Amino acid sequence: MFLPSFTGDEADTVVSLDAGSYSVDEMADSGYTKTHSADCSGTILPGESKICTITNDDIKPTQCILEITKAVSSATANPGDILTYTINIANIGDADCTDSGVKIINTVDSQLEYLSETHSSNLEAGYKTEPLFDGTTLKWNANIRNPAETAEISW
Repeated sequence: MFLPSFTGDEADTVVSLDAGSYSVDEMADSGYTKTHSADCSGTILPGESKICTITNDDIKPTQCILEITKAVSSATANPGDILTYTINIANIGDADCTDSGVKIINTVDSQLEYLSETHSSNLEAGYKTEPLFDGTTLKWNANIRNPAETAEISW
């Protein structure tokens, strides 16, 4: 038996059916995962009642969350001292960080002289056509950061 559409309600909706086969469903919603109880389809006998429950669970959106920390080897320095900066990057979210890549930028203080850098193998020096160091700014391409993936830069 085919029933026309009817409005459901979390406080119950009662629908009368003739005996025979039946099936109850609802329109899909991309923000939810729906599940049906056992009595949402089957055969109903005269005088019998069935309870169909359709549950909609929120689908948690996934997101990229980058945690970036920067530390320096010494809180104070004298002229001529060598400082080492370490930048740690971690995707603590549950989705890839994608698009054009993840651009890491570090401005070098004008009182410092940039000497060299090292980085983990999952990073690239420079970003697209931009060089690693342009005289004031260091740049790296972290490309796609998968969930729980980490990277490190030292300069």
